[in-house]
Amino acid sequence: MDFPSTLPIDALLTRNSAYDPQRQEIAEALYYGGQKFENLKNLLLFPRALEKQPGGQKMRLTRLRSANYSPHVSGFLDFLTACVFQSTPCVLFEGDPEKVAFYNGINSGLPALLHSRLIQLLLHGRAYLSLTEKTAPDFRPSPSVTSIDYCSVVDWERDTDGELIWLKTYSCDLLRENPWEPPTVELHTWTFLCQDGIYEYAAQKKAGDDWPKNAAAELEGDSGGDGLAAVTEVSLPTDFCLMDSVAPLVIALFNREASLDFALDSSAFSMIVIKTKKELNKIPASELSALILNPEDDFKWSAPEGIVYAALKERGQDMRQALENRIHSAALNLASRDQQGRASGIAKFRDFGPIAILLQFYGEVLRSALEEHVAKLLELKGDTDSVKFCVMGLDEFDIMAIDAKMTLVTSFLALPAGQTAKQYVMGDLEQSMLASAPADVRERARAEAAIPTPAPATSEAAASGGTVSADFGPDFQCRDLRRGQRTGDGRH
Repeated sequence: MDFPSTLPIDALLTRNSAYDPQRQEIAEALYYGGQKFENLKNLLLFPRALEKQPGGQKMRLTRLRSANYSPHVSGFLDFLTACVFQSTPCVLFEGDPEKVAFYNGINSGLPALLHSRLIQLLLHGRAYLSLTEKTAPDFRPSPSVTSIDYCSVVDWERDTDGELIWLKTYSCDLLRENPWEPPTVELHTWTFLCQDGIYEYAAQKKAGDDWPKNAAAELEGDSGGDGLAAVTEVSLPTDFCLMDSVAPLVIALFNREASLDFALDSSAFSMIVIKTKKELNKIPASELSALILNPEDDFKWSAPEGIVYAALKERGQDMRQALENRIHSAALNLASRDQQGRASGIAKFRDFGPIAILLQFYGEVLRSALEEHVAKLLELKGDTDSVKFCVMGLDEFDIMAIDAKMTLVTSFLALPAGQTAKQYVMGDLEQSMLASAPADVRERARAEAAIPTPAPATSEAAASGGTVSADFGPDFQCRDLRRGQRTGDGRH
């Protein structure tokens, strides 16, 4: 792409019609809690009718102070991501030793980076991968898969197949002239990440001021056709976002728990009810802090019945269970749609129910995006014919306790089942026991156990863009670097 040396600020401030910063902030606040949620608490705590009346602001402030948020949804999402990463992801290369040593730098920090992308995929429905070239300790250049914060992406464009053409990120940094002085200058940066390069524009203005008329940003001198500017979008072909699905229930649960907290805080200071004709300031109190009333006066404490609190607590428990059910129903919804991948989730994980299907769905999305990203790197470097690769990991979703699984396997082996079935069950149990082992160890163990695997691809299949065999092991399958035919959803 040809970018001009300067661009008007008005043009750079353009946002995509699908860009929704408030939805992004709410999704991250519900997941992370803490200060992110505190910043949005006044928005997410539903107002009561009394708070809209004159003088109701005090009640509103009291409810805000009593409302404590427990990020229940983060526990569910962390559980899902941990299950997806039971098998450590890595990329294995084969070809020229010098080039293989160069590309092996991709594996540095890869699990942590993909883990963060999966979190963003769960929260926002998509995430982004990029490429940089860093200097290794031996002063040789080494490629590195990097990430782009989803919340910083403000504009993008796709082709007719739905593939990402470019995206634009925005950031604002406060600058100060001296370390002991407050910031006085805002540095605004817009970065266009295209498939042929990175183009960065920057402009400054005084902190707090509006942009002057006809203001423009200049293209940074080192911007241009960087060969490692490939960007890959990690997204679900169904446009499904788990956080969008559960967010209304999570917000409702927060409000129900906030009601309980407010009721408990209020009952700790039960109201004194005095029946008397005297003015309150004329009712004396003794040195024992006891009120002195006339014989015809009456006194009592007033507090809600305990059944009110019990109902609030039960409702909160019901909503937490509803949150679990919503995630299960999301898994069933995904299972009913056409999926790419190896085996049917229901056939492979029928003991675990719909959650395993959900895990397989996200694992396949991550694997496909990483394969596409590495293929782009090899294409940019011109090594598509001399280097082959295979993405390993992200294919074990065993959420059953190991002791329970061993009991089931023992019972199964006592049945008159076929040898192939027993061999597969034993191999699956072995892989569960090796959950913390490196990916190459797990692959060797899989080969030694002789677990039945699909037949290697034929040369005709390889020529049509399928998989080709490589010398990584007797059962190893390696992805062909040439891109396959695109399907209607824009995936390979």
